[in-house]
Amino acid sequence: MLRRLKQNVMVKLEMAKQTEFPEDVVRIIDFCDHSKVDVTAIAKAAELMISNFKSIGMTPSDALVNSCAAMSTKSKNKHFKSVMQNVQEVIGEIAKVERSTAERIETSFLESWAKVWLKEDLKNYLDDIDELKKRRLDKDGLAQSACK
Repeated sequence: MLRRLKQNVMVKLEMAKQTEFPEDVVRIIDFCDHSKVDVTAIAKAAELMISNFKSIGMTPSDALVNSCAAMSTKSKNKHFKSVMQNVQEVIGEIAKVERSTAERIETSFLESWAKVWLKEDLKNYLDDIDELKKRRLDKDGLAQSACK
């Protein structure tokens, strides 16, 4: 451990060189680091969307349904009432689909994939990356001490 610390300090002070990873390994490390932030942001945005959806209780389609219902009751034209009732039924079905989609997003994406991936899979990847970096420091430290 002290050898790693010493090697880290020497690299920071530019007294020693650090072994470079191949370019594809660097890309994978960067992807893992960035994906944690990105997936967390996506999950938080989806949670915020779901919480707003639950707190308001209405989708934009529900608001249109209410407007159609109000127009159909106020109108004296029978044809217009019929059209508005049909539109109200169609948009009501769209609102049902929006609500079921929000529930599926909450259960399948937020509670399943995002949390499991962040807690398990990504944690394993980042642990492997840390171990790889430690081994690189050990290797560089041993090479440095062998040169003395």
